[in-house]
Amino acid sequence: MLNAYRQSKYAKPYFFIDDQLAKLRTHGLVIQNSEAARSMLRECGYFRFTGYAYYFKQDDDFPPGTTFGQIANLYKFDESVRKKFVEGLEMIEVWLRSQLSNRLGFYHPFAHRIPAYLRKDSSIWTAGSLSIKQSKHIGWIADYSREERRSQSDFVQHFRRKYGPHLPVWAATYVHTMGESGTRSLIPYWPHQKIISRSFLT
Repeated sequence: MLNAYRQSKYAKPYFFIDDQLAKLRTHGLVIQNSEAARSMLRECGYFRFTGYAYYFKQDDDFPPGTTFGQIANLYKFDESVRKKFVEGLEMIEVWLRSQLSNRLGFYHPFAHRIPAYLRKDSSIWTAGSLSIKQSKHIGWIADYSREERRSQSDFVQHFRRKYGPHLPVWAATYVHTMGESGTRSLIPYWPHQKIISRSFLT
């Protein structure tokens, strides 16, 4: 695996920033402020910058009058939109964690570890065969437990010293990650998902 790169046909040499600017100029890009352009390439990298430059090219060259600043402005606009999007996702994530802890905590401090609280029909949670949903919950608990053990947050360490190793749901929702092994995997098996979704729209 260490020598897998030898299979690549890529053989282009390393370019310093001034070489990168010179290459852009050979393709017809107008660079009015070389120092600002250098700063931009140091900030985002040549490879990333040329990804935005691609939208300005015709064949392999830039149309006459295309400037470095135009591409830089597109990059900055995209970054600002990306940041706003991430901020919005963070707000939704905090809200969702709060909803999960409030709804599940009402039933039991450790409801996230008890499958019966996560479905309308608890009859499948028997000692017989594992259902698909039960096995998914076991997988989720295994992933969450690893995160819980790894957490070194001050509030987690304080809780461990005072109460033991496992966190109640209102703390657990702030320890585990969002994604396939996090909240996203827990909600589909939970009877209050409609209540949460309705409260989000109000």
